[in-house]
Amino acid sequence: MSEKISCIVISEIQEETTYSVVSEIQEETTCSVVSEIQEETTCSVVSEIQEETTCVDVPQIQKDTTELLQLLKCHIKGTKILTDEDFENIVKLNGLFIDFLPKTLKLCYLAVLQTGLAFRFIPEEFKKPSICIVAVSQNGRSLRYVPINEIDQFLCMIAVARDGLALEFVPENMKNQLICFTAVFQNGNALRYVPNDLKTTELCIKAINKNWDAILYCEETEELCRLSSEQKEKQRDDFALNYNSEEDPFLKQLEQEHEYFDILDECYRKNN
Repeated sequence: MSEKISCIVISEIQEETTYSVVSEIQEETTCSVVSEIQEETTCSVVSEIQEETTCVDVPQIQKDTTELLQLLKCHIKGTKILTDEDFENIVKLNGLFIDFLPKTLKLCYLAVLQTGLAFRFIPEEFKKPSICIVAVSQNGRSLRYVPINEIDQFLCMIAVARDGLALEFVPENMKNQLICFTAVFQNGNALRYVPNDLKTTELCIKAINKNWDAILYCEETEELCRLSSEQKEKQRDDFALNYNSEEDPFLKQLEQEHEYFDILDECYRKNN
């Protein structure tokens, strides 16, 4: 299972994005060319990583949700012995539940495939490059749980392409122009974590065009303030027209966290 997942994630992302982005930027050195590459490749990097890493084939849950939650509670209370299949179905339901289960490499992979946030419960000995890539591909901000010795610019690029705010967890010495540009392209408020020497007027404009309130992290010039005011109205109108709560990743994350803390509360009551 681990070999299959690693192969899917690593080969597709590395072959299709690393060569097209890194090699082009290294070979082309002038400012004008770098600027063009950033514009054209950041779109493809973000879309390729988002599309290809979300298409990993995760086996479907074989049991009813209520039944699985009941099995998990029985496991925690020690009143029922679960099978490996039960454990697998439970982490497919909510990867955070790996916290309550025996940690095997296969279960850990399934957990982070379901939600990258489960990476915080993965034993250090399992935090190898392949599973780190799976975790940040699923949720960019899981980069915060990756051991520092496993972090490189490639992993950071995947993380910020998935969630620009993951730039907060990119080591300062790895924050280069491309990584910062990609983060801001995904979420304008990632500008908050861009080093001052990389915070150009061009980058500030792109950030505000993405999120009007990114003006908070810019030097407030007349031009940028005017742009922010214009974008504020436009983005609010777009949000009102296009928002779909069922597709909101933040709400989905809250639901998973809520489920997890419900079970955690039962564990607390059991031990007190």
